[in-house]
Amino acid sequence: ENHGRRGVTRTEWTELDGQRTIGANMWRSLVIFVAVSLESGLSLRTRTSLHVARSSVSSQRETHSIEHTYQQLVNSYSSLWQNLLQREFQDTAAELRQRRKTYTRLQLESSGLAIFSATASPESELYGEKIVRVTVDDSMGDKKLRNKFKAGDTLLITPQISFRGKEIVPREGIVTDVGTDYITLGVGNSWPVGLMELRKHDSYRVRLDRSLSNVPLKVQRLALDELRKENAGVVARELVQLFYKQNVSLKSDQNSEKDYVLHDEQLVTTTLDEVSRDIEFKPNESQREAVVWALSRRLGLIRGPPGT
Repeated sequence: ENHGRRGVTRTEWTELDGQRTIGANMWRSLVIFVAVSLESGLSLRTRTSLHVARSSVSSQRETHSIEHTYQQLVNSYSSLWQNLLQREFQDTAAELRQRRKTYTRLQLESSGLAIFSATASPESELYGEKIVRVTVDDSMGDKKLRNKFKAGDTLLITPQISFRGKEIVPREGIVTDVGTDYITLGVGNSWPVGLMELRKHDSYRVRLDRSLSNVPLKVQRLALDELRKENAGVVARELVQLFYKQNVSLKSDQNSEKDYVLHDEQLVTTTLDEVSRDIEFKPNESQREAVVWALSRRLGLIRGPPGT
C-alpha cells in the first residue's frame, strides 16, 4: 500500500477500441507486486545485472543517436559537394560551348580552344593504349603549343576526311605530351578508323577541339560515395564534423581579413592534432600551417614546390 501511495496515482488503461478498461486498483496491485518482488526476491547480483543491462541499453541508444546524427551530416555534406561539383562541370561546359559559338577561328586557335589544320599518325602503344601523334602545320609552329596545351588535357579529334565513303566519328583523346609542333594523345584501346590504313600517305587530316572530360567528376563522385559508406577514413570523418561546427561570425568591416574567416584556427589545429594521432602520415610544420590556413578560410592561396 505504501508503494502504491508513493508511486502510483489513479490511472486507467484503455485499449485501442476504447471498450475494455483496467481499473486503478488492479494497476496499483500490480505495481506493489512487482516492487515487493524486486525488493525481496532478487539477489544483489541480479539487481546489479539489471542495472548494467539498463545502462548498456541507454549507452547503445546514445551511440545509435550519435551515429545517426553523423550519418545525416555525411549525407548532407556529400549532397552539398556533389551538387557544387555538378554545377561547376555544367557551367564550364556551357562556357566552352559559348566560346565555340562566338569566337572567330583566329580567337579559337590563339586561345588554345581549337587547332584547325593538323595531321594525325600512329605514334606508339603503351600498355594497350594507342598513342596518336598530331602534327600541326608550319603556320602554327610559332603559336607555342606548350603554352596552350598540357598533359592531361582532353581534346576532341575530328577527322576532316572520309574513309571508304563514310564519315569518321570523332574520338576523344587525352594529351600525353606537347612539343613545339606536335601533340601526342592517348585514344583508348583501338586506333581511330582509317588511321592505320592511311598512315603512309600522310593524309589523315584532323581538327582538334578542347573538350571537357567528365572523368574527374566521376572520380569525385566515387570519393563522396565512399564517404557515405564510411570507407573514407578518420580524416574524412573529422573533416565532415569540422565543416558543420559553429563558424566564426563573419560580421565585420568590408575588405577586412575577418570577412574570409571560416573557422577559428585553434579549432582547426585541435582537429588536426586529433587526426594526426590516427594516421601514418605526419605533416611537418609548414604543411600543418598550410592545412590550418586553408581550412580556416573561405579562400586560401598556397604556393610551393612540386608536390604542394
